[in-house]
Amino acid sequence: MVTDFTGRGKVRRSSETVHPREAFLDRLRKLGASPDELRAVAESWDDPDGWEIPKAQLLALPDTQLRALIVGARDEYRMHTTTEEDDAEEAAQAALDRYTKAEAEYAELLSHLNGHPLKIGDVREWVGTDLDRVSVAREWEHRQTEPRKTLVAYLDGLLLPD
Repeated sequence: MVTDFTGRGKVRRSSETVHPREAFLDRLRKLGASPDELRAVAESWDDPDGWEIPKAQLLALPDTQLRALIVGARDEYRMHTTTEEDDAEEAAQAALDRYTKAEAEYAELLSHLNGHPLKIGDVREWVGTDLDRVSVAREWEHRQTEPRKTLVAYLDGLLLPD
């Protein structure tokens, strides 16, 4: 029987020896660390200067704190490595995703009407203050052969307030 340190301040007995580094990497993997993050930990394992927090202290952290460190390191890395263009591209994709979702919701709503138009009050209720929904309803209304002017004016007012 061999005793080994699991990286949690606990001793585990097994028939195989597990290196503390491998046990810690396994723990990080279970907490959601990416392959790049795991590789960075493995590469700096034996480097005494490669740790902001003493390794023994890091190994003893509870999972919640260790997970918070993983997330914090990701956020810090992202802050220092992304450009304004990356942020703008991400924001544009998020906006497109929200609009696409709103389109699908509107199509689902319309599918229950058997070709009849939504009542203006129903459109107002559905859009609420969600600008993506306002845009979808406005686009749909403009594609109609006879757009309802009062509805278009209402939706325009939500998109372009005074």
